[in-house]
Amino acid sequence: METKEKQLIVFVVISLLIVISIPTFVFQKAFAQETVLYQVTGNQVSTISCSGAPSASRIFEGETLTASSSLVGLTADRIRVGLEADGAPSGATITIGVWSTASAPTTSNALHVFGTIDNDEITTDMLFYNFTSTDYTFVGNSAVGVFLNAADAECIRTSTRNADVFDTTNSVRGFYTEGTGWGTSNTNEFAATIVLTEQSASEAFCEIPANESLLRCRLEEQGGALGGNFANNPFDISNSSSSILIQVGFLDGSDDNPATNGTGYLLLAIALVIVNTLLWIGTGGAVFSRSSIFLPALVSLVIVMGFTVGGLVDATALIISILALVALSAPKIVEIISSSRGGGSTA
Repeated sequence: METKEKQLIVFVVISLLIVISIPTFVFQKAFAQETVLYQVTGNQVSTISCSGAPSASRIFEGETLTASSSLVGLTADRIRVGLEADGAPSGATITIGVWSTASAPTTSNALHVFGTIDNDEITTDMLFYNFTSTDYTFVGNSAVGVFLNAADAECIRTSTRNADVFDTTNSVRGFYTEGTGWGTSNTNEFAATIVLTEQSASEAFCEIPANESLLRCRLEEQGGALGGNFANNPFDISNSSSSILIQVGFLDGSDDNPATNGTGYLLLAIALVIVNTLLWIGTGGAVFSRSSIFLPALVSLVIVMGFTVGGLVDATALIISILALVALSAPKIVEIISSSRGGGSTA
């Protein structure tokens, strides 16, 4: 066996090991198991902080929880809410959190804050934003939602649903209007998704003091950003409004699913380029010229398979890759068959 062939076999084995190991420490971070506690899709909007009564004095929109709410006693660490602007609001911070309904909500008396966002980051399209925090256990006589105490000439809208679809009257759309106090709508719900993300093995690994300085853990701490700020999920680009890739339309900033927002395919393209470049360098180009391109296609198929299993790309990509492998390997198969039939010699 030639030296280059040995090197090629070693390289293929190492490549396969890398593909197999990627899901164990990267995909776990992006796809930690989640328990959905509350999920309501919106079909209308409600306005806060806008000129004209009553919205000019309405500073909170969300879901009110009575003492009998099914959310009471449950723990969450992430909420996803829809926000849109009418115009170009600026100069104020939107807070997403939980407040007691026994007093007026303020920026300083929140029971819990999932996160904040500047109102000038909100676009005129209804986009859904993820906010992740430490664990919080819901209590009765409270409200979870969006707070903005800044009457602005431009409106901020939240997503709501014109139907009572969750927990009957134990949990209903709630709002706070200055001058009149807390109010509810028993036939409406606040549109949001509230989940508890189970801690992944990757996160537990990086919490060990001896592992904090590892590159893997340092990247996770920084969010693993690729073209934007990914917060705690390196594949969640829904809040990456400053990303160049989003601004040019390469990635979809309104989607946090890597299989549909473009992130998974971007990473797949990078992985394929790197692996095939290394194949070329490691074999001096022989793998592409002397063995057709069957082997590079096979290695690429393994990588696509790994990304598909990890949920980074849609299964359609795997089907296309298999068809491409069959097409690319056809000449090599024909060559092998022709060689076997043409064997032997004449006297």
